[in-house]
Amino acid sequence: MTLLDDQKHALKANLAVMRCLDEQVKVLERAILAKGKLREEFKGLKTVSGIGDVLALTIALETDDVHRFASTGNFGRVRKAGRSPIFHEHDL
Repeated sequence: MTLLDDQKHALKANLAVMRCLDEQVKVLERAILAKGKLREEFKGLKTVSGIGDVLALTIALETDDVHRFASTGNFGRVRKAGRSPIFHEHDL
């Protein structure tokens, strides 16, 4: 497929923006990870596909004490009651 010159220019501009944003995300992730450490009881989160260091830390910080939930189903219900849920019961 041949691109028009305007399309090539737009594509290059979009790629430049994406590279810049990617660098900014890396800077923010380093800053976040420098300020927090994942507690042992949450390290299993990182075994889930798509959950890395930053998301695992975010879930841990939002959850606080994991032992306050009687089961994983209770955790799912609490997350649904707040902002957009990270997990649904059937995901756990």
